[in-house]
Amino acid sequence: MSVPSQTRRIVRDSVERLRPYQPVDAPEQLARRLGMPLEQILKLDSNENPYGCSLRVQEALAAFDRYHFYPDASAAAVRERIASYAGTSIERLIVGNGADELIDLLLLTVIDPGDEVILPVPTFGVYRARAELFGGTAV
Repeated sequence: MSVPSQTRRIVRDSVERLRPYQPVDAPEQLARRLGMPLEQILKLDSNENPYGCSLRVQEALAAFDRYHFYPDASAAAVRERIASYAGTSIERLIVGNGADELIDLLLLTVIDPGDEVILPVPTFGVYRARAELFGGTAV
């Protein structure tokens, strides 16, 4: 990543050294590249549900009337339900907006600049990018 010289003085070195994240191709891109109809593409590599959400979820979302308010930042109701199901306390649970946010929270909590972060192979590209962003060394 190249940062203009006047900006470089305020951008952290770990950000300057970041390699751009390479997301996986969208189904439309895969279909085009492979010369296949989109309907024949079934991606399983992004932890996505190829069937969509259930009708019960669609109905619940349609009936919800508080989208214009911020949700509970502590996610207390969700954590209480999960805690009850898992047989643990809500203090032991973290809820996030997807895997990226949870990875960020974990790494911000446990690594210091220069720490080594061991990555499995193959792996989710965000592990390396975030480890390096937060000053760790991906191994």
